[in-house]
Amino acid sequence: NSLLSEMAVVGFEYGNSCSDPTFMTIWEAQFGDFANGAQIVIDQFLSSGEEKWMRGSGLTLLLPHGYEGQGPEHSSARLERFLQLCAQANMQVCNLTTPANLFHVLRRQMKRDFRKPLVIMSPKSLLRHPKVVSGWKEFTDGVFREVIADPKTENVKDIETLVLCSGKLYYDLDAAREQGVNKEGGKEPPKYKDTGHISIVRVAQLYPFQRVQLAPLLNGMPKLMCMTRMDTLDVSKPITVEPMRAFPSIRDLATDVSWNFRVKQKIKKFKPRTPDAPDGTWRMQQEDVDRVQEFRKCIECFLCQDVCHVLRDHHKHDEFIGPRFLVYTAALEMHPLDTEDRLPELRQSQGIGYCNITKCCTKVCPEHITITDNAIIPLKERVVDDFYDPFGWLWKKIRPQG
Repeated sequence: NSLLSEMAVVGFEYGNSCSDPTFMTIWEAQFGDFANGAQIVIDQFLSSGEEKWMRGSGLTLLLPHGYEGQGPEHSSARLERFLQLCAQANMQVCNLTTPANLFHVLRRQMKRDFRKPLVIMSPKSLLRHPKVVSGWKEFTDGVFREVIADPKTENVKDIETLVLCSGKLYYDLDAAREQGVNKEGGKEPPKYKDTGHISIVRVAQLYPFQRVQLAPLLNGMPKLMCMTRMDTLDVSKPITVEPMRAFPSIRDLATDVSWNFRVKQKIKKFKPRTPDAPDGTWRMQQEDVDRVQEFRKCIECFLCQDVCHVLRDHHKHDEFIGPRFLVYTAALEMHPLDTEDRLPELRQSQGIGYCNITKCCTKVCPEHITITDNAIIPLKERVVDDFYDPFGWLWKKIRPQG
């Protein structure tokens, strides 16, 4: 006879997951819509508790999701709400299609050496779907697959249409592909069925989005055509469809993570000044702290590196560190406690002069960091003041040393 309160129950489970990270804590809603009653806990604790209180939570939410004729409040787990809460790798959101993938994502949740909330959209119809099966080897030898390629694709070089989907929609699309559907919605005769040029890829983990795993699928399909929303096209002008390889931002979806790692290792680390308070701490102005807070939002998606024309088109990887690491350097250089001098490296080996302020990196940043105005331009100004200002150069010569 307990109180029927999703907010109270999810709050209890959240506290339990924080207090005992070795315990597998799962809250399964009868229907995903019931998460509405726990929205306060999800917003204030689950999505942001680690950032606010440095307390990790491995709470798992199983939310049946899908329009399956159950009526109001029994249809949608509001997937869009959870995706709007995602930032800085604060949680995981998945929409799964196979039993083995469900097993492995739950296993991964406990085997990792850190804890993040896990939200799983789990349509009830898949519990009895005849095609939702996994072989025993997929359980014993497999791993969690964030992106699942189409098992029916025989030759990727023949694929002209790629469909990205998640959850139970895959089985609906697969059935339509097998049957053949005409423009009126009816079934085509078998002689018209031609599905050899269509590939359906399942994105099992929606956040964090696995760009590196998806990239080989895109880049390995030379006939893939680039599509756009039809309502954004100007109907008075002809429509030109080009191969996807002509679009660099999509072609370069995969980032050379090893190169990015090596670049970061070369940047001088944080070097704090001597504490200025009797208790061994520092005193800082709030405006100095606020200046570098924006840079902390970076989730290292490397989209800015992908679209940077200096790296993408001119391949200056040996001379230019890219916008991501200019942001990283700016966060260090502008920190009120830092005393390290990184300007010589910025001018010489890190190539800040290559950036011509096109702001392409700022436009693609998912966290809306003003990379160009708040990071790159201030760094350029510091380099100019230090090396190219004649009055600054003269002052360095005549001022007392030490």
